[in-house]
Amino acid sequence: MSKKTSHIIGLLFVIILIIISKSTFAITKLKPNTPDSIFVKGGNYIVIDNKLMFFKTDTTIYISDTTTYNTDTQKAKRSAAFYKKLEKKVYNKKFASKLYGLLFVSESDSSSNKNTRKSESEFLKYQGKIIKNISIKTLDVFGTNIYDTLSQVSSFASKTANRIHIRTNKRIIKNNLLFNLGDTVDPYVISDNERIIRDLSFITDSRIIINPETVDTNFVNIIILTKDAWTMGLEGQIYDRTSGRIDIFDKNIFGTGNQQINKFYLNSENIDKSGYKGYYRINNIKGSFISGELKYFNLYDRTSYEINFKKKFLTPEVKYAGGLTVNRTFLYDNVFINDSLTFTIPLNFNYQDLWIGKSIKIQNKINNSKDRTRLILSARLMRKEFTERPNIKPDSNQMFYNISRALVSIGISKQHYYKTKLIRGFGKTEDIPYGSLLEFTFGSELDNYENRFYSGLSFSKGIVTKKLYYFNSKISVGSYFNNNTFENAIIRFDGLYLSKLINFHGLKTRHYFKINYTNGIKRYDEERININRDNGIRDFSLSTIYGKKRFSAKLENVIFPSFYFYGFGVAIFSFLDFGVVGNNNNFIFKNKYYSGIGIGFKIRNDNLVLNSLEIRIAYYPRKPPNYENMTIHISNQDFEIDNFSTTLPDVIKYE
Repeated sequence: MSKKTSHIIGLLFVIILIIISKSTFAITKLKPNTPDSIFVKGGNYIVIDNKLMFFKTDTTIYISDTTTYNTDTQKAKRSAAFYKKLEKKVYNKKFASKLYGLLFVSESDSSSNKNTRKSESEFLKYQGKIIKNISIKTLDVFGTNIYDTLSQVSSFASKTANRIHIRTNKRIIKNNLLFNLGDTVDPYVISDNERIIRDLSFITDSRIIINPETVDTNFVNIIILTKDAWTMGLEGQIYDRTSGRIDIFDKNIFGTGNQQINKFYLNSENIDKSGYKGYYRINNIKGSFISGELKYFNLYDRTSYEINFKKKFLTPEVKYAGGLTVNRTFLYDNVFINDSLTFTIPLNFNYQDLWIGKSIKIQNKINNSKDRTRLILSARLMRKEFTERPNIKPDSNQMFYNISRALVSIGISKQHYYKTKLIRGFGKTEDIPYGSLLEFTFGSELDNYENRFYSGLSFSKGIVTKKLYYFNSKISVGSYFNNNTFENAIIRFDGLYLSKLINFHGLKTRHYFKINYTNGIKRYDEERININRDNGIRDFSLSTIYGKKRFSAKLENVIFPSFYFYGFGVAIFSFLDFGVVGNNNNFIFKNKYYSGIGIGFKIRNDNLVLNSLEIRIAYYPRKPPNYENMTIHISNQDFEIDNFSTTLPDVIKYE
């Protein structure tokens, strides 16, 4: 295919995306200016955030800019009738009714449901009050609502599913609390605790309610509401036509919060390339916020055993954090001789890693109550020792040196969260970090031949503008120093932009833009970076395209239409990825660049326990010879947003 033809096809593909976005999915045309409230007449249905709701009485609902709704009650009624009819058919069939209970959830009466924005502001009026009583209420998976705890499950199938599900033990929730009886109310601690509980993999949502005592208003009672998630499941990912992965997991074993995850890697062309990864995690051991994990990998080119323990700086009030990792690995690795010659070698090594950190709050004399700035001091010892490797020399095979590393970091962190919706999910409250982090890391690294000094500096900043645009950026510079010169240096910049939620003829849309620039200076010959998958172009995988520096950009537009069909909500996204790699002897943009464009769907049904599925198609107008023009990818993935808290001291990654 000629370059001209490729560009024409790419242009036509983008035009098709625009047509689809503007017309095909504009199911219900609403007013351009979304009102602050909508009125629902009693006895009618409405779809809010892709959830079917029924209101017995006349109700006024107050909504935010992030709320999607559809007043097409005929579609909603047809959906409700469909599920009621299906439930009635399987009611008298024992196996089928149980299967229905596992897969479907009945719509709930949502007359009392309020679209409230949770933040520390709702707790400010109770600041300084004494906590007299703490009660915990865990809600079932199906048919419950943390804003209407009196709602009842009416269907037999939902009741059966809730009976099968084992609720999270209240002791597990209690272990995740940051406050105790007799403490005074700190609005920021309460708000942080809501976020921590909501972030637990076995919890769908959480809410903390403060009620003042009627007799003595200096005391308050705290109610903690949590809604369980359905934590047993199966999901998969397709890599290409012949390989993929199946995951089987339980993220809340018997309601203890412990997790077991099994990943099976399959390859139809070569059975030897199949394999297994297994994890067993114990979360928050006895309320210490220390988590432990066992790992076992048995893949075609790697066998690994690992045990680790870690504690994070979850809030500014956490004074200590740290981690311990012990690992034993056997693997076969590819070594590049030149652009066309590689060979495979066996490698065996032991790995130990220990770090500890201390957080010190920096007092703000002007406004101490709102300040969350802290000074974090951390130290780390790491050792990697090979028991099998190729022959090493002072000027070759440096990647296989035994390494002992001692690092210290000094960081100043300030982190807040704002609550929003429709960034990574379909309607669930999401906690997005903003703030700043300045971190300086230094130390020494001893290998088989020399002792080198390392220093690195990074600064990251996240802001939310008044118009709700979000920016998150990080710049990092690091280098080793040896014999009065620098080596293995890196300059790296990462940027993320999220637009506000834009209302366009009843459709809600958001833009995402992500860039990366990485430059390795005086790196080892074996050290190379690429533009594969997360490093540049999604679903792009080629080992022959690499270099010492890289620039990549990802542009994505996500549409959340008022689309509702038998319980299914859909988010549609289109994307354009760009990537280029080169060496240090020329300007990065003088090298050949590659690109990918495509469209994808995130499908979710709140009646289904398996909530979301992502399907995307990518076309590559700029690609290497003999590489596929188009790929199809199926997965369950969410992108991560970097926060502004330090972890273990480390060298800046060249990857």
